[in-house]
Formats: sequence, C-alpha cells, structure tokens
Amino acid sequence: MNEEQRAISSSVWAIRIALFCAALVLLTIIFHRIFGMATAVALNLFALSFAGCVLVLVVGLFALVRIWHRGWRGGSNATTAMVIALAILAWPGFVFVAYGDGPAINDITTDTTNPPRFIGVAGKRPKGSNPLEYPGATFAEIQRKTYGPLRPLTVDRPAKETLELVEQALRRMRMSIVAETPLDTLGVGWGQVDAVDRTLVLGFYDDIAVRVTRVQRGSLVDIRSASRFGISDLGRNAERIREIKAEIVARIEATVPAGRNRQRRLSRRPIKQQ
Repeated sequence: MNEEQRAISSSVWAIRIALFCAALVLLTIIFHRIFGMATAVALNLFALSFAGCVLVLVVGLFALVRIWHRGWRGGSNATTAMVIALAILAWPGFVFVAYGDGPAINDITTDTTNPPRFIGVAGKRPKGSNPLEYPGATFAEIQRKTYGPLRPLTVDRPAKETLELVEQALRRMRMSIVAETPLDTLGVGWGQVDAVDRTLVLGFYDDIAVRVTRVQRGSLVDIRSASRFGISDLGRNAERIREIKAEIVARIEATVPAGRNRQRRLSRRPIKQQ
C-alpha cells in the first residue's frame, strides 16, 4: 500500500471509528436511562467512547496533514471524523472546565454530626457503588467550605404531619419512594422517607433520606443526598437538598395545620339555640 492509499485509508477508518463512538454514546444513554443498564457498565462504555474519540483525532490528523500537503482525496472524511470526535469530547471537556475545581465529595447532608442513615436503599445499591456510610469529618469540612451551612429545616407542625408533607414533596418532585419509616417505629422520636432520584439526561441514580425528628415546638427536618457512583457529584446533591427544602416549604405554605383545620370546622358549626 503506497502513501496515498494509507492516507485515504486512515481517513476512512477515522470516520468509521467516529461514527461508532457516536452510536455507542447514544445507545449507552438510551439503554441506561430507559432499559436499566447497570451504571458501572455505562461508565465503562462512556470511557471506551472517549478513548475512541482520542484515537480518531490522532488518525484523522495524520490523514488530514498528508492529504492537505499532497492534494489527495479523503479530506472530507478526516475532517468530519474529527468534528464528530470533538463534539463528543466537548461533553466531558465542559464538565471538567466548569467543575474541575469542584470538591471531590458525593455525599451531602444537613446534619454532618448525625446524618440520616439510608434505610430503604441498602439492598438496592449495585456492586461497586459508593458506601452507604457517611464518610465523616473530611466530607463535612469540605462541604462547609464549599457550600456554607446547609441547615436543617425547622417546621412548626407536629412531626407526623411534617413527615406526610415530606412524602408529598418528594412525590411532587417525581422521586421514587423506596421506604417509609413511620414516626417512633424504631423506638425513637423520628421517622424517615427514603427515595431515589435520577439525573435528567443520563439517568444516574442518587439516594435521598429525609428524616423528621420530633422537637419541643414542632419538628426538625434533616436531608441527606448521595451519589451512588463517582468521586464528585458536581454540586448536584447540595442543589437537590435546597430544592427539597424549597418544595417542603411550599407544601407547608399550601396546607393548613391539622389543629387549625379542626378549629375552622368547629367555628363553622351553627350555634344551637337554647
């Protein structure tokens, strides 16, 4: 095979590999998001696609340089292949630029001293996922420096009523409820709702635990959100906690406390004449 044939062949292989990588990324997203492909498998396929794109850039650049200087055929194939590869690599590239300096933590909570324990997802996490146990003081310090104080939510409602509002809030946010621990079930003054949420495009699973504790003047809501895979959550867990708190507050503002509701019903009863 002469030099011209090698250059043209390289451009053909570049476009073939580029199209294969593009199809692999698309099919991996579809199968993971819709058909339940294991996250670990999906991550490996993404890594394979990105490595293939790097190969496309090397092969395409070699072919393009030779074709450009000699005026041979095949320049469009090499150029198209490199454009496809760069488009695919732009995704992890953007993430690295936008979040490259972000903290390497994947477990966020409003109570770093005694965070809610994941009760309902213990048997649902696949092999190779992040541990269920909260990582401890190191994560707590990084969380404090990065996101500031993520405080629990104090609610002026009975704990049982607040727990019901928490469940309503999570369902309205389209999270999947996987376990409900009613108040005082474990012999303590708290109850909990465990849920699973998925990222919008890729469908990665994140676990959520919302604990409601009975306190003197109402109830205290603590939230924990953790990624099943990955070293960094790219800030998503902290954002989710704020969204959950906002939805709970919206549920509180949209409802009337059980005691006041009863008082209203009593006040509307007609007065019997003696």
